[in-house]
Amino acid sequence: MDTETLRTTLEQASLASLGVGFLLGFVFTFNPVALAAIPVSLAYVTKTREAKTAIWYGGMFILGMVITQTLLD
Repeated sequence: MDTETLRTTLEQASLASLGVGFLLGFVFTFNPVALAAIPVSLAYVTKTREAKTAIWYGGMFILGMVITQTLLD
């Protein structure tokens, strides 16, 4: 994808521009320390839970991190 196509896509209000903007924001604000903390945090939260509850907590944890990352950008 060349820069002119990307610029044109982002100038128009559409789902494609929303997706590209979110992806670019996520890529360029990547924090390796936060990524390394995910397995440790998930293991701590889900260790003593049953499988269904552990999956629910893990999903909510990841969703919370994505929402926080989006709001901080």
